[in-house]
Amino acid sequence: GFRHSLLRFLPALEELETRSLFLWPVLARRVLWVSLVGLALYFAFPFFAGRLGVEAYRNVFSIFLPSFVFLAASQYLVIGLNAGFRQREVFIGSLVLQTTSVTGIVIGINLEQGLAFFAAVQLTANAVYLLFNLTVSVYYLGAPKWESLKAGHTESPDQRQYRRTSFVDDIGNSFLSADINRFVVAAFSTTPQVAVYSVAASIV
Repeated sequence: GFRHSLLRFLPALEELETRSLFLWPVLARRVLWVSLVGLALYFAFPFFAGRLGVEAYRNVFSIFLPSFVFLAASQYLVIGLNAGFRQREVFIGSLVLQTTSVTGIVIGINLEQGLAFFAAVQLTANAVYLLFNLTVSVYYLGAPKWESLKAGHTESPDQRQYRRTSFVDDIGNSFLSADINRFVVAAFSTTPQVAVYSVAASIV
């Protein structure tokens, strides 16, 4: 729910230092949380890979996991930049991400590379994107301070209520999305059934 909470409350903080004290502790804890979930998924891979038929792609999965952590960190930084009215930098960052990604994909196609190469392209693109967003955020929003990272952000009752209801909304939307439903069907059904469901979901 912090993604919505930052957008809701960060713009109301006029002082740069106050914004920094709000953003960086939230970012650090969210990235730590996503990293721990990524590690759990990595070690749990043998248990769910067989059910989904992806046993042969552990190396690709391993490359994608840090890529997702980088992307999650960038998403929080983009929220901070948007709240600080730095939409120009957000747009430039998107261009950097897309240019790096498309360039790598074109190179991979011409060299007839395998899936692991394209996963590495995604990882590289997200790493470059994160580096850009970190640099711009430090410049415009202020650098994080170790003391503030240890102290964390103390929420008001209004902020806590807003964050928790936003979290429920996010979870609900995720499990009602076509992709999640398709994954659930894939775990218990045959490939033709999943294909039929995908077409039906698209039509609906």
